[in-house]
Amino acid sequence: MSNKTVAKLANDVGEMAIRHIAQTKGLRVRQIQADELWAFVKVKQKNVMRQKVQEVGAGTVWTYLAICSDTKFIVGYRLGDRKLADARGFYQSIRDKLEVDEDGELTQRLEILTDGLMAYDEAGEIVFGDEADRAMLIKQYSQTNDAGEPTPASRYQGAERRVLAGDIEEKAITTYAVERFNLTLRMFNKRYTRKSNAFSKKLRNHERALALTIMYYNYCWLPYPTTRICRETGEVLQEKRATPAMEMGLTDRVWEISDLLELTDAYLADVRASARCTSTDLVVGPEVEKGPEAFWVYSSEQHNSAKVHTAECVNCNHGTGRRGGGAKYGKWHGCETLEEAVTLAQHLQPHDNGICKMCLGSYRKSGYRGPRATSSRSPSRKLLN
Repeated sequence: MSNKTVAKLANDVGEMAIRHIAQTKGLRVRQIQADELWAFVKVKQKNVMRQKVQEVGAGTVWTYLAICSDTKFIVGYRLGDRKLADARGFYQSIRDKLEVDEDGELTQRLEILTDGLMAYDEAGEIVFGDEADRAMLIKQYSQTNDAGEPTPASRYQGAERRVLAGDIEEKAITTYAVERFNLTLRMFNKRYTRKSNAFSKKLRNHERALALTIMYYNYCWLPYPTTRICRETGEVLQEKRATPAMEMGLTDRVWEISDLLELTDAYLADVRASARCTSTDLVVGPEVEKGPEAFWVYSSEQHNSAKVHTAECVNCNHGTGRRGGGAKYGKWHGCETLEEAVTLAQHLQPHDNGICKMCLGSYRKSGYRGPRATSSRSPSRKLLN
């Protein structure tokens, strides 16, 4: 099977997992443990400025994770930096997944236990207010750098248990569950192995792999059965194996890989249906309102490239794209003259720019005529050299 086919399937399943996690609502959770996990995309942070082409999302990426202490269900995640904006967005995504009443208040009082990241304090006050009891487990190390982070030679010396809001017993402040899942994630997902060449080259691919790992863990993975001794009879009891989603009450069975593929097929069908609806709702063809822009430049953030089109090109369609829905991974820029469009393309992407082969390039010169192409706008390729 073609490698591109496998890669496309992985991307589709990852996109399905991202949407499925985002749409999970109405969870009843008593206690949440949160932590951040280090990873990097494309290059490590020290090499970001040495790249020939700067890419959004390259460098260190912190993964915020929230786990239910009782069911071990991963409630949510967020990719970003260890600052207030991302901590606040992380908390808001968690609150959106919890069960609320008609007035928008939480139906069950929540306990939130985190590590010593100071951004959690202000973010929790903003998002939850007095709806949740919050506490921190602040670890202490022998050596730290200027940012307060432990150095490689430092040793763990203890921890301070600090209550931020509400009433929480000091001995109950712990982050064991989420830190144990950090190890599970590093074992499941090669991108989170500290010394590895399997890191993601793009931030979106990193999120796809993370979401798929979380969804597999929540719905498909069975933990090893545990045993306990009954205090009354002394009998050895073996606890029943169940996935975190079963413990949470979201499903009554263990999911298989085929279930994930079925959800992916349904997701792709919804995407195609919405794309058809968008294209039929918009006015295309000769009824499109034509402005002074005779040429358009499409700057792709995904491929770090820029390409010049005529306004009537089937791929451009006066800056609305082939299906009329605009640009999903880039931006259209209108220009009045070809020289202006070429200069703009070279400025936007100096390392990768060109002209559309269908409306301006080799396909036209070899006899191809697009449905809306005109013969008076065939430039020379030397304009881009």
